[in-house]
Amino acid sequence: SEMCIRDRDSKNQYDGKVSSPPKPQPQPPDSQRRWTEQPSSKAEEPQDEECLFAKILTAKEHRYKLLVAGKCYADQRIELRMSMNCLDNPSIKINDEMLDDDSLQKILAGTALKDVTPLAVFAKGLTALPEIIEYGVLPFAQLGQDGEERSIEIWAHAGGIIKGNGLQVSFLGSTCHMGLHHVEKEKMRISLTLIESDRGGSLYINLNCDKITFSKSFPKIDTEEYRESAKEIWVPYFETVSEEFLHDIDPALTEIESYLRRTHRGKFSFETVVKDPTLRLLEVAVSYPKKQVLWIVREKPQTAHFEIYCKSLFNVSRNSPCKLSFASERHANHPRAEVSLR
Repeated sequence: SEMCIRDRDSKNQYDGKVSSPPKPQPQPPDSQRRWTEQPSSKAEEPQDEECLFAKILTAKEHRYKLLVAGKCYADQRIELRMSMNCLDNPSIKINDEMLDDDSLQKILAGTALKDVTPLAVFAKGLTALPEIIEYGVLPFAQLGQDGEERSIEIWAHAGGIIKGNGLQVSFLGSTCHMGLHHVEKEKMRISLTLIESDRGGSLYINLNCDKITFSKSFPKIDTEEYRESAKEIWVPYFETVSEEFLHDIDPALTEIESYLRRTHRGKFSFETVVKDPTLRLLEVAVSYPKKQVLWIVREKPQTAHFEIYCKSLFNVSRNSPCKLSFASERHANHPRAEVSLR
């Protein structure tokens, strides 16, 4: 039921006087009553739900438009249709892909959803159709090519917005692949994953930017010219980040690495840090101009409390050498481990 808040100046406001109850109004005959006033004899039937998401991909020096049309039936069955066309060369043909419930389960189980999913959504799981498409399918859909044949593939990790689909990083004594992904609003997320390892697991660092820093560091590209229907829900399309980003984020990565080495003194490796259940949050708050605040939250099960580590990194400079480098072609292919749809 709706709650109505009466206006303070309402003439019907209680004035302290007791008045007689209003006289009952005559009711029209049943045949003249509006149908909306009749009590419902049965519950409403569940309705089918549909939505259409759109995204721009850049691959092989071409831009592609990816459309994912989803339908959730009244019996909770979900069907998705993925289609892609080249915006620069319409003669390039890509076959459509149809996904049913079984295919979706394989995708959601085989992809690194935490690359792109907001913390609140990840905690409760992807249940609504728009969430499944926006966070569970779109970020991992990429263009695959075998000779002259092109197809839509699902990668195990999201593509991200770093040039070449990622960076090669030396972190905690291991060679890692670093991706950068948009999560929501002014929030980005860095993923660090071991290269050429089947042991799985990634380390995640959230970047929480103010509006000025976000717009300067991650400029969006207008996609309105590619819209073909008012029903299309567009995900943001960002320019690939430049080498300046490497220098901007390097001090935070260095401080995180130093902290983790201090707190994991015994058996220490990238794998042990990734699997550490007490490490709850790594976040860098970035504000204009070039100010960073590092937040690390760890759980202390023995004492039933949380340890919060905070350190300000003022006036981040690009004059100091940066240990990060763009990935080679060999390493850039790492996140393309494909999730089978069959």
